[in-house]
Amino acid sequence: MSAKLAAGAKVDAAPQTLRKRCRHPDLDLTIWERQAKESLQIKMSACDVTYKELSRRLGEIGIDENPDQLNRKVNRGKFSAAFYLTCLAALGVTTIDVPRYRRAGQADVKT
Repeated sequence: MSAKLAAGAKVDAAPQTLRKRCRHPDLDLTIWERQAKESLQIKMSACDVTYKELSRRLGEIGIDENPDQLNRKVNRGKFSAAFYLTCLAALGVTTIDVPRYRRAGQADVKT
């Protein structure tokens, strides 16, 4: 999603829009961004895939990102769910573990 500026330029408004939709005051999306970043890095390491190799694999499915761009994007932790899932598919990952959401100060509940 993007918002138009007076000069016709566009700026990405998704993070702000998502934060506005989050009604819980304790919800900090940076925790989830860090989880996604670390999850992707762990999957890359487990598959013994470098950013150069991931770039090549993404190129095979029509996504052109050079290794330096990938490195910066992943290390920032600011990427879409579609990008995340595409990278996992390129790595050959078929399952992921999703951490349980806990409110600040809430103890883990075992199920």
